Amino acid sequence: MKKIIFILSLSVFAACGSGSVNIKTDSAIAIKGDSVIEIPHDSTKKVSDSHNNSGLRTAMNNYDRLILKTNGDSIALLYTIDGDLGNMAHGRDSIRKFLYRYKDFKVLEQVSTIDLIRVFLDTGFITGSYRQKVIVPNNNARDTVSVKGNFQSTWIMVPDFGWQIKKMETQPAK
Repeated sequence: MKKIIFILSLSVFAACGSGSVNIKTDSAIAIKGDSVIEIPHDSTKKVSDSHNNSGLRTAMNNYDRLILKTNGDSIALLYTIDGDLGNMAHGRDSIRKFLYRYKDFKVLEQVSTIDLIRVFLDTGFITGSYRQKVIVPNNNARDTVSVKGNFQSTWIMVPDFGWQIKKMETQPAK
């Protein structure tokens, strides 16, 4: 049962914003391919609202809404073409297939807190915690389980599409 809960918490969670937000402004990093590069503070530039933490929070709220609907197809479309759902699935098609396994699960409650949002150029980072109550099918019965833990995510601003998830990872609480 612990393995199922871990997979569930990895695949069916999101964060939205009732929590406090801290924005770090004294340094910046960006992801370019597989590399993380440091950007000097004076080279960061002001970006439009859709590119800042408000736009990123809106994108995360949309992800949260789709989690509550357990809509795997729509969730997969929020990922970049080469996006990662932890180490479980790589790429939209793989993520869609992975989430399809949970189509009979029902998310009853989603409570999440964003601890930190950082946005630098076209890359955003969100970390926080989550807690869920989910109905899990179990043979002919259905069990209700609660899961909680921490998450970290990397988002990329894609022209004409907005914020998309590059990587979403969770760490279930013990």
